[in-house]
Amino acid sequence: MKILVADDSSAERKNAREVLEAAGYEVVEATDGQQAIEAFAMERPDLVVLDVVMPRLTGLEACRILKAKSQ
Repeated sequence: MKILVADDSSAERKNAREVLEAAGYEVVEATDGQQAIEAFAMERPDLVVLDVVMPRLTGLEACRILKAKSQ
């Protein structure tokens, strides 16, 4: 299972990666909402974890865009 983790904090992404990989998941990272949308299109993850407050595009905006594209 592949999980996309989007967070502008490198420490939070690192923590998420360590926990998820230890549990056997493949992790893809993004540093903001725009990059999360681009990574989603390329990687097609099974799950997306979004920070709410990020530069360029917030997690909520990214979520709305991803939801609209999946319908």
